[in-house]
Amino acid sequence: MQDEPDEAALEGCGLAKPTLSISSPTASRADTTVDFHISLDCKPARNPTVLLAPVRDGELGNNIYAALTKDQPTATVTITTGTENQLALALVWSTGLANKKAQGNVAYTD
Repeated sequence: MQDEPDEAALEGCGLAKPTLSISSPTASRADTTVDFHISLDCKPARNPTVLLAPVRDGELGNNIYAALTKDQPTATVTITTGTENQLALALVWSTGLANKKAQGNVAYTD
C-alpha cells in the first residue's frame, strides 16, 4: 500500500519533477464507493496535469482530471464500485511528473 505523504514533510522539488503516488485502499464488496488518495512526493514549482482512470476488470473507464498544485499536492478520488472483481485507479496521462505509471488497487475484504 502506498501511503499518502505527510504534507508537512513535503519539500520543494527544485528543478526535478514530482512523483505521483496512488493509495491502494481496502473496501467491502458491499461498499458503493471507494476513496483513492493521490499525492505528490514534493511540492512542484509548476502544476502538473494529471489524468487518471478507473480500471474495472482490466478495462479503462472514463478519464478523471486531478488538480494537484504546489499548495495542494494531495487529493482524494472517489470511485463508484460495481460488480467488478478487480478495481484500480491508474495514471493514464500526465505532464510535469517524473513517473508515467502509477496505480492503486482495491483490496476487497470479502
